[in-house]
Amino acid sequence: MKKNNNCFLKINSISYDCNGEFPIDFYSKGYFESNEDKTIIRYEETELTGYKGCTVEITASKDEVVVRRSGEIISTLTINLYHPCICVYGTPIGTFDVMVKAISIKNQITSQGGKLTFEYELANENEPLSSNFFSIQVKPRKSAK
Repeated sequence: MKKNNNCFLKINSISYDCNGEFPIDFYSKGYFESNEDKTIIRYEETELTGYKGCTVEITASKDEVVVRRSGEIISTLTINLYHPCICVYGTPIGTFDVMVKAISIKNQITSQGGKLTFEYELANENEPLSSNFFSIQVKPRKSAK
């Protein structure tokens, strides 16, 4: 990770597809910074997500969230409230292009912490793949004095 861990993260995600509902909940140490225009959150993936060894960086504004995964598996998903985006989505079984359509974005993170939630749909060649919900609660770590 490029910067020191300065927060604790509670991460909840749920994916819905034709096979059912797939929730993932975990806690992680991470890095965040936030100002009036954007929030940056960075953390390491775990075995629980299937992407152990990868780093996730999320950049969020009021109308767009960009989720970048780096490491062995690379992805960039752009969730934009105003238009769908074609993105590269990497998985343990391969990489493919997906259409990402935003449903909602709510960034309530300040320099004191807070919560980011976003919902989006994924499709490939006009075929729906999944609906997804993501929530990250950020709690700053207290600095040692």
